Amino acid sequence: AYVFDASTFEIWVPLLNGGRVVVAPAGLLDARRLKEATARDGVTALFLTTALFNVVAETDPTAFAGLRLVAAGGEAAAPDLMGRTAAAAPGTRVLNVYG
Repeated sequence: AYVFDASTFEIWVPLLNGGRVVVAPAGLLDARRLKEATARDGVTALFLTTALFNVVAETDPTAFAGLRLVAAGGEAAAPDLMGRTAAAAPGTRVLNVYG
């Protein structure tokens, strides 16, 4: 949501650096749909809630492969899921941006 405090970062950083902002389609966003959307729209960096990150990382950590960066924020992330994702998506920087 654009009223979320991190939205300033999510919106302006890509735009001020020559990128674009892609909003996920309405509806349920599972690992398969996320993987399809990022590939279709040419997404290179992803900022999502830790809760959604956890679901995707548990279901299919390779869903983040091909991204340069995936950042989970809003609460502390489980270190094992962060590590599993980093191992399943080599070349993808995996960050927890909580706090």
